[in-house]
Amino acid sequence: MQLTTCVMVGRAESDFFSIYSFFFTDLHIHFPLDDFTMGVLCVLNVAPTQLYLNLWATLQAFCLICDMLRLSLILQFFLHYFSAHSAFPTGWLSLVGTSRSCLFSPFTSSYKNFKSQFFKVYIEPPGRSLFFYKNNNTRFPFYWTQNSVCYSSWPGLPMMSKDQDMVRILDPLPKKLPTQKIIVLYWSLHRWGS
Repeated sequence: MQLTTCVMVGRAESDFFSIYSFFFTDLHIHFPLDDFTMGVLCVLNVAPTQLYLNLWATLQAFCLICDMLRLSLILQFFLHYFSAHSAFPTGWLSLVGTSRSCLFSPFTSSYKNFKSQFFKVYIEPPGRSLFFYKNNNTRFPFYWTQNSVCYSSWPGLPMMSKDQDMVRILDPLPKKLPTQKIIVLYWSLHRWGS
């Protein structure tokens, strides 16, 4: 299936962002994006299409594992398990699992032909509060940025008792969990109401 850009007349540039079709077909990401996902984009200062697709799969697998284990999604913990690297001059951003805490394996060894398979998500006035703050700033960058946040290790974690519980649950998990299998299994069970 070939999906291409939608062009709509009379829309302001700030009222849309692009996403790849793989978000829906492979990763089962739904809209509107949740606060956790928008928080990742905001903290890393990247647009949705600026993240490598395997990173989106890792983000989705992390959310699903936390859901299955009944853990709260905490942005700092997600970022703790990775280092962030930008591919200059293109601006792509990748998160690489650290050797001590590589939770997930890549979804696929390589995505092919994904750059021409995307949607533009237009934001209508009734849904504006889902993507904009009251001061009209976007909840995450809609367009590619040149100053994404890169780091080798995420500084400091919140350590309240519930946070320590999260560390005790996630750290002992086997390393390089199969991202693709987690996503497929979770959504298969979800579809059948299990």
